[in-house]
Amino acid sequence: MSRIMALILATCLVSPMVFAQATQPASTTPSGPYPIDPSSGSTKPTPANSGGKSVPVAAPPDAAVAAKAEESDKPKVIRVSSGVMAGQLLHKVTPFIPKGTACHVRSDMVVMHAIIGKDGAVRELSVLSGAEPLRQPYMDAVKQWHYKPYLLNGEPVEVETSIMISGNLNGDGC
Repeated sequence: MSRIMALILATCLVSPMVFAQATQPASTTPSGPYPIDPSSGSTKPTPANSGGKSVPVAAPPDAAVAAKAEESDKPKVIRVSSGVMAGQLLHKVTPFIPKGTACHVRSDMVVMHAIIGKDGAVRELSVLSGAEPLRQPYMDAVKQWHYKPYLLNGEPVEVETSIMISGNLNGDGC
C-alpha cells in the first residue's frame, strides 16, 4: 500500500473534528469563556467592572462543608410504611368505643399520622381521616401503643408513619 493511500484511509477513518484538531498547532488561548490573566495565568471569571483583572474567589471552609455533609447523612425522621411499623408493635391498647356509636358512622376506619420516638413511644399523633365520633377514642388508644425502636445502621431513629385502625362496631346495637 502506498503512503498516499494510507494517508487517505487514515483521514477517512478519523472524524473530521479530531483530524482538524490534530493538524492545527497548539493554541495559547483558553478553550473556556474566560480570558487568561497574564499576571497569574488564571482563567477565573472576571467581573465587568474589574478592568479585566482576576478577582479572587473565597472557597468555603472545609470544616463547614464536612459538618454539612455529616449532618445530611443522619436523617432526623425517616419515613417507614405502616406495614413495617405494624410488625414493630410491642404493646397495643384497644380503643374504648362508646355505646351507640355504630349508629352514627358509616366506616370504623381511622387513619392517623404518627411520629414514633427513638424509644418506641408515640410522640406525635394527628388524624388524617375517619368518622368524627371515633377520632378521639382511637387517638387515646394509639397514644398508649409502644413500638420496638426502629434501627438504621444499628442506631435507633425517629420514624414517621401512618396508622390505620378500625374497631369492631358490629356488635354495638343501635
